[in-house]
Amino acid sequence: MKSIQKMFLSVFFLTLLVAAPVCENTFASEEMAINISLPAEILYEIISDALPIPLEGNQELVNGNITIVTLDKLQVKNNSIVLQGVVKGENLSMSTRIAGRDLNMKLGTAILPVTCELLMRFDKIGKILYLTPRFSKPDEAGGGAELGDVLLPVLTAFADREHPVEFDAIKPLLARVGNRDIPINLKLVDIQAKQGMMIIKLRPKVSKKQ
Repeated sequence: MKSIQKMFLSVFFLTLLVAAPVCENTFASEEMAINISLPAEILYEIISDALPIPLEGNQELVNGNITIVTLDKLQVKNNSIVLQGVVKGENLSMSTRIAGRDLNMKLGTAILPVTCELLMRFDKIGKILYLTPRFSKPDEAGGGAELGDVLLPVLTAFADREHPVEFDAIKPLLARVGNRDIPINLKLVDIQAKQGMMIIKLRPKVSKKQ
């Protein structure tokens, strides 16, 4: 899940870089929040460009390299993001115990289409975004039921529990006024998922020169 957390951090900071020129001219007071709207189509492009994304599997279940290789569809709903794509496992093996003996079974390669809904909850006090993955039952096609049975326990190990994404301090923006650069500190206020859009709310504060 750490890879997914890093992905969301990348999305967040890339959004700030893209929106920085717009933000410089939108503040009026310390209490006014800047809303940066990220359409689902742009979010899809950012995540697709980051592929393939490795997943840290549960070594007690399955050993091997597990990677998100494609993102076929992304939908932003109220308080959640739905992802549809393909997960690939390579050099897979599973440890088991049969008749009192420990065995390591080599499973090879598996490909599994998956649908995952990421429930979002932002802690405004701690400035932490919590993600709760929920996986739908995969289709029989695209890898077969047996191969799906191999990868599914690894994915469901992440499911139905919150994973925190912590945000470091945001680098100040520079607003050019005449021949001076005025630093503007940005405080993260909220992150929301609404129908078709992810919204990042920031509160600006102009740094006073001592």
